[in-house]
Amino acid sequence: MKVNLVTLTLVTIMGLSGCESQKTRGSFVKGQIIEYAPIVLKESVTEEILLNSSNVLQRDFLTKQQGFIKRILVKKSDREYVDIVIWDSKENADKAVEHSMQSKACEDYFNCMKNSEASDVLHFEVLAEYGNR
Repeated sequence: MKVNLVTLTLVTIMGLSGCESQKTRGSFVKGQIIEYAPIVLKESVTEEILLNSSNVLQRDFLTKQQGFIKRILVKKSDREYVDIVIWDSKENADKAVEHSMQSKACEDYFNCMKNSEASDVLHFEVLAEYGNR
């Protein structure tokens, strides 16, 4: 699977790196994890349904996960999206994946997708950040 590096660039440009829990506001920290989860909606699922399910996922699951920093849902086309999540460590990102198996909010969110395979989710470790900030 090819990763669309344009999406990762957009994340930085859109300010996803801004996180109040780090010493330097607005910066990534070496060792943080960027989770890249591509989404293709099922034919029966509208964007409104996806957004409602996404809000529940955020409220009932992600905000309760240790190491969760920030998340952004971006749109590629009418049926294609990418969920991008920032974690403080690989360990906490992996734990969240394990916990998602028992979450009703995650199940409902994943049921919006044609592709809900864990193998489609990619994790990238932040090595360095460059920019004008």
